[in-house]
Amino acid sequence: MTYLQKFISDAMNNGYSYEDAVSDPRAKEAARRDDAAARNAHLHASKAQYLAAFQAARQQQGSNHKGFIDQEEMLLAMQDEAYDKNPEYRAAVEAILAQTPGEVLGVSATATAADGTVVRLGQPYSTERATPESMMENAYREMVMEQLANIDHSTARGRYEYLQFLTDPKNAFLIEHTEGLVTSQDQRTHQAMLDSQAAGQNDRIEIVSEANDGSVPQGSFGQGEGNQ
Repeated sequence: MTYLQKFISDAMNNGYSYEDAVSDPRAKEAARRDDAAARNAHLHASKAQYLAAFQAARQQQGSNHKGFIDQEEMLLAMQDEAYDKNPEYRAAVEAILAQTPGEVLGVSATATAADGTVVRLGQPYSTERATPESMMENAYREMVMEQLANIDHSTARGRYEYLQFLTDPKNAFLIEHTEGLVTSQDQRTHQAMLDSQAAGQNDRIEIVSEANDGSVPQGSFGQGEGNQ
């Protein structure tokens, strides 16, 4: 029997109505003691108890899945107060992670760009022991990868957006995993240009063209053939 249940029972035995008992300030205090007791029990439970509670919740949902179903559920588990305070809870989370599919953990992905290019993302994720911080970092990297997969490299705007991603300091992980990320010839050309600039080999973009020996008329910039 909880503190609140005992208080209401005692109050009604002493002539209180149910409505008067639950509205009594002592009922609120009893409920507060129940919350504190539940929190204390949660913080000091064993690994087996945590896993049993997890599976009980799964059964109530009508599911037999033993791992986390998505990153949101995984993050909520890691943000629990017990994660920092009780090694038994962390051990339970690790056991659940072992049953969680790789795509939920965010350890690999493959996407198709707008031009049909298959972009293999490799494993540009943090796969050390999971923490709320590492999960947020993985979520950010996954978002960047998703945006990169939607870039059309056949357009100047698309190539510019791609270079913006590569040169953003927050996206340094993309450079580290270039071989897994870049697959098309256009992408490799742009990456080679960036690499040579970073290495100090050149500091400008040169446009190579055939020399004009004078046999072809050359108008002023912005003039079409009709204006020559």
